[in-house]
Amino acid sequence: MKFPIVASVFLFGFYLLYKFVNKDIVNFLITLQFCLATIISTSGMLLTYVNFSEPMRKVIRHVNPWEFLKKYLDFTEFDISIASIITTAACSVPVILFYITKHWFLNNVFGILFSIVALKSINLSSFKVGFILLWALFFYDIFWVYGTDVMVTVAKNLDIPIKLIFPYLNEAGEEKFSMLGLGDIVVPGIFVALCLKFDVDKALSKLKLKNAG
Repeated sequence: MKFPIVASVFLFGFYLLYKFVNKDIVNFLITLQFCLATIISTSGMLLTYVNFSEPMRKVIRHVNPWEFLKKYLDFTEFDISIASIITTAACSVPVILFYITKHWFLNNVFGILFSIVALKSINLSSFKVGFILLWALFFYDIFWVYGTDVMVTVAKNLDIPIKLIFPYLNEAGEEKFSMLGLGDIVVPGIFVALCLKFDVDKALSKLKLKNAG
């Protein structure tokens, strides 16, 4: 159950950065890392699903990035081929548009994709773990959202898809945005996914018993 502790450390770290470092510099570095990581991960995923021919998949060059890129930008060794160039170019277009415009629709598209990937990647070991995690999230939100201004400060200043944002008009006719953090989607979603898996397993067990009988 280290999730609330780790999340609190990262959250408070970002808060201190915005308090003592120029937020434009912080935003630029974090957004750059997000854009590069998104292009690399999505292009790699697209490469596995698109049926390219063998000549197009042939490796042209193997790239071993500098150590500081591996450490700070999560770069790994990769191969360059015609197919990888095509998928990288295709994935770069929406990411570059997001970097330039910071439009709320593109933000939400990437946020939803990240939530789906997280739900597919994270599994709970038991119902008890999920139950405790939900209660930890409950008290975590009470403290960081309502007890301090840390969560709101970080969410408003970070220009990357760590939240879903929805435009609305206030009473003065000004456009404002409401926010929903991805943690409030992913953590309950993990628990719901566990419950769904339990239901599916029970249904399959009953089906096997029925067929055996």
